[in-house]
Amino acid sequence: MIADLLLHGEYLNVYTGEVLEGPVAIKGDRILCVGERVQAREEVHVELILPGFKDGHVHIESSKLAPQEFARAVVPHGTTSVFADPHEIVNVAGVEGFKYMLESSREVPLRVHLMVPSCVPASPFEESPHEITPEDVKTLLESSYGLGEVMNFPGVIEGDLNLIEGIRASRERRLPVDGHAPKLKGLDLCLYLFRGVESDHESTSAEEALEKLRKGMYVMVREGSASRDMGIVKGIPHTRRVLLVTDDRSASSLLKDGHVDHLLRRAVEEGMDPVKAVQAVTINVAERFRLYELDGIAPGRLADLTVVKDLRSFQVSRVYVGGKLVAKDGKPLFKASKPRRIGVMKVPPLKPEDFLIRAEGEVVRARVIGLTGSLITKELVEELPVREGFVRGEHHLAVVERHGRTGHVGKGFVRGFSFTGAIASTVAHDSHNLVVAGSNEKDMLLAVEELARVGGGQTVVKDGEVLVTLPLPVGGIMSDLSAEEVAAREEELIRAYRSVGGIREDPFMELSFLALSVIPELKLTPKGLVKVTESGISLVSPLL
Repeated sequence: MIADLLLHGEYLNVYTGEVLEGPVAIKGDRILCVGERVQAREEVHVELILPGFKDGHVHIESSKLAPQEFARAVVPHGTTSVFADPHEIVNVAGVEGFKYMLESSREVPLRVHLMVPSCVPASPFEESPHEITPEDVKTLLESSYGLGEVMNFPGVIEGDLNLIEGIRASRERRLPVDGHAPKLKGLDLCLYLFRGVESDHESTSAEEALEKLRKGMYVMVREGSASRDMGIVKGIPHTRRVLLVTDDRSASSLLKDGHVDHLLRRAVEEGMDPVKAVQAVTINVAERFRLYELDGIAPGRLADLTVVKDLRSFQVSRVYVGGKLVAKDGKPLFKASKPRRIGVMKVPPLKPEDFLIRAEGEVVRARVIGLTGSLITKELVEELPVREGFVRGEHHLAVVERHGRTGHVGKGFVRGFSFTGAIASTVAHDSHNLVVAGSNEKDMLLAVEELARVGGGQTVVKDGEVLVTLPLPVGGIMSDLSAEEVAAREEELIRAYRSVGGIREDPFMELSFLALSVIPELKLTPKGLVKVTESGISLVSPLL
């Protein structure tokens, strides 16, 4: 049999952990043989051939790129497959959002394996315009690769029937069930697993990850734009149940640092054996999702291959998907159509004082959300002054319901942004209402009005002037621009934030997670301040 393509070079055998001499022969979209000389229509000499990189847990929408542009950003970095939970767009657009991601992914040479969002809304404390029912889950599982992260872990532990039914439906089809279990341990962790959840990507310490590994979980070590947990690899065994994932990564970060190739560099920096690191983004991912034809370089496997310079820099020179060259020397060799716009903005009429909390006296004790640099926040208790009947904090925080359902505005305080003016975003996990932080209520109102005007996005405001805005007309969470254009605008936002005194590295990513009611310790939703502990989620007053 004559091969279509023969790649001459070394290749990494992820089954044995050996670097072996090629060649690798490709016929059609599959690998014909390895290590054997065969006739071929085309022969190419390359460096080191690896299986195509796979991101085992990602939310494409968090890049602010539609699937077409996301593919153009990540494929040149060696990524050939992603396992994507589209719960961001599904919160905004419901089942139609899932179909949007499915259709948009079909035209690009990136294998986008969609997981069914399991918690829309993420918890009863959020206000999403849509709800994914158990019947929706069963229907969507027919065109997906498993159940997305089950975020409402207290509900699972307590036996919430809707959650359990979704998990059961996935397991009956022998499909994976992803989890979300920050700081969960002991008997509660056992109960979470007993219900059928299999993985977790929220470990922030080696001790936490080790307990989950010992209890049989797949542990996904995350290195995203907001939460960077790669350091925990130093304290855990690098078994076939460890995966490296991005979870959430901005467009500018993708273009600057890379995608899965960046995970590999970071893992090796932290002391992980390079071969084990590659296994954690190839065969480990394929085995976890039961897609064995993607696990490695062997006869009969799909010819998804990434050529790199070496096992330390992981500099990508060529990328093949289904035997076709789709990227070379950091550039995509494919085009994509312009993303279609979807979604609306229905912000209620507001006044400046709607962002403030009333109180009597001169001083009050208040709960304040403390930024930590990760998705987890701290509950701070501070004495705050009262002026003209309103409490004044370093920064006020508000979450405005923007889907035209309730018009609620949740109010609180946050510490750590260190700027003057206001920043706002309609990227606000997971219901994607409008979140705004500011040093004064007038700039906060202007920021909200600006995002309502452009149909959603992110903005920086100071002294009654809009400094920079990034419109996100695809559901208020994704752009219809190229990755390069989005990254450039993201950098403008950061520069504007710095110009008004900001000190956070990625303020908009941190801002977007302040509304997520399933991650400890304090978060804010349109219904109010939420406290998340190991024992559950509850509404609490900002004032003590």
